[in-house]
Amino acid sequence: MNSVNPRIGPQKNCLRILFIAATTIVAILISLYCLISRSFIVFQNLFYIPIILSCMYYTMRGFIYSVCLAVIYLLLILFFTSENGIIVQALVRVVLFIAIAGVVTFLSIQLKRAEREKSAILKGLKDIIVEFIDADMALIWGNDTLSELTGKNIEELKGDKCYTFLHGRTEPCPGCSAQKAMESGIFQEGEAQTPDGRPLMTKSFPIIDQHGKTVNVIHIAMDITERKRMEEALKENELTLRSLINATNETLTLIDAKGTILIANETMASRLGKNVKEITGNSAYDYFPSDVAEQRKEKIEQVVCTGKPVHFEDTRKDRTYELSAYPVLGDGNSVSRIAIYAKDVTERKRAEEALTNDQIRLTAVLDSIDAFVYVADFNSYELLFINEYGRKVWGDIAGQRCWETIQKGQEGPCKFCTNNRLLSDSGIPTGVYRWEFQNTRNGRWYYCRDQAIQWNDGRLVRLEIATDITEHKLAEEEIQNLLSEKELLLREVHHRIKNNMNVIMSLLSLQSGILEDNPSAVAALQDSRSRVQSMMVLYDKLYQSADFREISTKEYLTSLIDEIIMNFPNRRLVTIETHINDFILDAKTLSPVGMIVNELLTNIMKHAFIGRDNGV
Repeated sequence: MNSVNPRIGPQKNCLRILFIAATTIVAILISLYCLISRSFIVFQNLFYIPIILSCMYYTMRGFIYSVCLAVIYLLLILFFTSENGIIVQALVRVVLFIAIAGVVTFLSIQLKRAEREKSAILKGLKDIIVEFIDADMALIWGNDTLSELTGKNIEELKGDKCYTFLHGRTEPCPGCSAQKAMESGIFQEGEAQTPDGRPLMTKSFPIIDQHGKTVNVIHIAMDITERKRMEEALKENELTLRSLINATNETLTLIDAKGTILIANETMASRLGKNVKEITGNSAYDYFPSDVAEQRKEKIEQVVCTGKPVHFEDTRKDRTYELSAYPVLGDGNSVSRIAIYAKDVTERKRAEEALTNDQIRLTAVLDSIDAFVYVADFNSYELLFINEYGRKVWGDIAGQRCWETIQKGQEGPCKFCTNNRLLSDSGIPTGVYRWEFQNTRNGRWYYCRDQAIQWNDGRLVRLEIATDITEHKLAEEEIQNLLSEKELLLREVHHRIKNNMNVIMSLLSLQSGILEDNPSAVAALQDSRSRVQSMMVLYDKLYQSADFREISTKEYLTSLIDEIIMNFPNRRLVTIETHINDFILDAKTLSPVGMIVNELLTNIMKHAFIGRDNGV
């Protein structure tokens, strides 16, 4: 019974009722005729028709109807005969009627339930088209998805060729899986398109009769538009992934737990002298020396057992590789795949070895320096390096803070720390900063050269080279003391010479007073006194000077001129103008210069202004 089209359902229902009623009336009429004519054989079988039809179409209601027919049949027998044998046969027939009605009702209920389940399943397949077609490719039934796709009711499509109402063709589609299944009698798959161009994946299941002939085909078509998009996206992602893994110069490999290569990049293949297709599917261990292969097997087994990454190195053909094996979890969180990243670190290893050798040589050089050399972190003040000289004085204090070990009595970083002098405001090293300092721990003096440098890990640190200048400082103090003593001695000498010259000048003045009646003698004594005076001015300036060997020429000559002019009575008639460039001369040179200036001024004052009222 098909109830897809509600408009024709009631019509079928009326026809069924009329047919059951007609067969019932016919059975009763024929039964009356036979009973009247005393024939008890043929008419009984006529009751099977309405009983079976009513139970088949109307289940429980049909069963009740069938029981009523059986009762009518028994009443008819009882009305027309009283023979016990016929009545017993009638009772057995009634039981048979009811049993058949019950069986047909049960089967009908099961059939209707299966029909409902089939209908529910077909309606639930929203994205799947289901067609049941005959040997001529004509539609027998289909699901609602087919109706929605074509815009027609299934009843309207029945009997039409599937390739006609789906694709508008007059013959089967090329490569149609339904036609192949019909011809071959085996399951077929294929692809097709909807009228609006959407891709479909088709599956065709042949129905074989008892003679081995294909009589029908269940044709299923699924819309695979999204799957196609996903496949295209997957292909694009795979291409992108392949491009990414091939973009690196290091090897990337995906293997299973047995070591079979599943995915490898071109770098991996080129290092093995193969291409990617050649190595895919082969054991990765076959391409390495036995010792390297065994080591890799052990590491891979460790990854599989622990589920944790493993990092290791191996060397082959004078090249060193740094490998990292990462677990890829499958079902049940078990390791099903292992991703291996291998990096050629040969050049880095050589550079590290060279750097280590350089550091050894540098350490040897620094240890040979007769000065304290250390390196301290700018922020933590941790001592990162201290040379042998420093270890002998302060011990092995590397790893400790400088202000706690090198200095004494500091509660934090030293106030005299030079860190702030070694970097500019923008953090750029400013070069070498030189200073002297007396160590607070051992009391010795050091000449320090501090500089900000970059450490091997990239951070900025303070390098200090401190040379012990304690002996030099002591020598300087001793020299300074000697110079002070010498200075004092020279001052005393100059002072005594000045006093002596002052005594000589006084004696010459007394002698000239005694010889007043001898003008030429007085003049000679005055000239001598002037010469002594020029020398006395020189020693007086030397005595007042910070340097006892040199004095200012301008200062000396200006004082000398004033002293000489003061010795002449006519000094009020003369205006003195001096134009002297200032420069430094030693006492040995200035002494004759002073004599010459004395002679010149003396002659000028004696002879240049005779008979004149004034002059310059």
